[in-house]
Amino acid sequence: MQTSSTKPPLTKWTMEQLTRRGIVAPEAVESQPWRNGLGTTRVIHESLAWRLSLAEIRGTLSFSLFPGMDRILVLVSDAPLTLTIDGELRRLTRGRLVRFEGEATVLPSPASSGATVLNLMTARSIAESTASPLIVDGELVVPPSTTAILGILAGELRWNDILLPVGTVLLPCPDERILVGEGEVIEFCVQPVSERE
Repeated sequence: MQTSSTKPPLTKWTMEQLTRRGIVAPEAVESQPWRNGLGTTRVIHESLAWRLSLAEIRGTLSFSLFPGMDRILVLVSDAPLTLTIDGELRRLTRGRLVRFEGEATVLPSPASSGATVLNLMTARSIAESTASPLIVDGELVVPPSTTAILGILAGELRWNDILLPVGTVLLPCPDERILVGEGEVIEFCVQPVSERE
């Protein structure tokens, strides 16, 4: 089973083909500094309503503050992740998630250095999000959607016979996409706040 440490390299041409279908591999996105300058992240999507990134945890560096945002972190890497969120200890294994407010003080443990997470942030006043882990065994049809986002956490999943690395994200897309193989994914859904009432 493919894990975060064994992803195959993709050619530039392949990454461009994937991006045209709303499929973003980690290596297709440039790394950039955290807002507080104490780490790096790959921003996969950013809009007024939501932001999705793939971040590497480094040592015990404090997470950036994002006032007015709600956050969901999902562990992508194999090693466990331990966070202290506003004084409360939270332990995550791959595929597990934690929710917290962007104003929270978040510190990873020293043993968590090198862990990789998908980080979804939604603007609290205009959007809300949900997250559901899914197991793929054979085929997963991803229907056209304006709200669904899928992140690959583990396994060997292919689109159009292209093996997708762990950490790859399928953004909302007007076209149906089919993943084939076995693996674990996380499905996020981001909707305007008004649609929940």
